[in-house]
Amino acid sequence: MQIYKKFMLREIREFRNRVYHKEPICFKGNIVDFSQAIQIRKFIFQITDWIDPKLLAVMIYYDNIINKIPQHYHPAEN
Repeated sequence: MQIYKKFMLREIREFRNRVYHKEPICFKGNIVDFSQAIQIRKFIFQITDWIDPKLLAVMIYYDNIINKIPQHYHPAEN
């Protein structure tokens, strides 16, 4: 589990760096692809839940990222 947490943190950090350096985060060539952004969101939620489940509840309450992505670009949330 510890290795998986390190993996998630590394992926979040690399994604954050791409955002900070204004690199494309949802395009692969000419194709719109939100899959990495959606996966990073899930990683952030998992790490937050590990740190403080009450904080996760607040994040979920205010989260509207999925609402900003057109439905046909991501799988249904469970």
